[in-house]
Amino acid sequence: MFDEISPGGGVKSLAIRINSLFSSDDASFNYREAFWRESFKELLGHPIFGIGLGKDVTFPIANYTLTFPVREMHNSIFALTVQTGLLGLIAFAHIIWRAFRKVKWRLRDQIVPAAALLGILIASLFGTYFEANFLILFFWVALAWVGASVIHKSAS
Repeated sequence: MFDEISPGGGVKSLAIRINSLFSSDDASFNYREAFWRESFKELLGHPIFGIGLGKDVTFPIANYTLTFPVREMHNSIFALTVQTGLLGLIAFAHIIWRAFRKVKWRLRDQIVPAAALLGILIASLFGTYFEANFLILFFWVALAWVGASVIHKSAS
């Protein structure tokens, strides 16, 4: 019952979770893999402009056929790409590149805002950060923080 708080209990729990990620018995992994595979097929059918915002993807898993909105695929950057195509991905990448391009010369001064933005981008690969109204706020704040730190250092 209290295995998680005992010494080594957390490590054991983490090891079990990591092993489950590569197991065919992990329902979360199977769901995401089927959803992403079908979404990729949809993207291949509409590579330039994507399938459109707010669309659903239908995919088989086990003995069921599920339909979910693309925005719920638990990978925000891939969801953005499927919905807006390569043009949307290029536009998003351009925004991120513009934010980071001057940071590389002053990384020591801007490490905190850059790390915050990078952390949100990495987390968005595993969740619905850009689709949740509240969580997207952190992305825009971090992006503005990076931009403001670049502007502030340029002015000084």
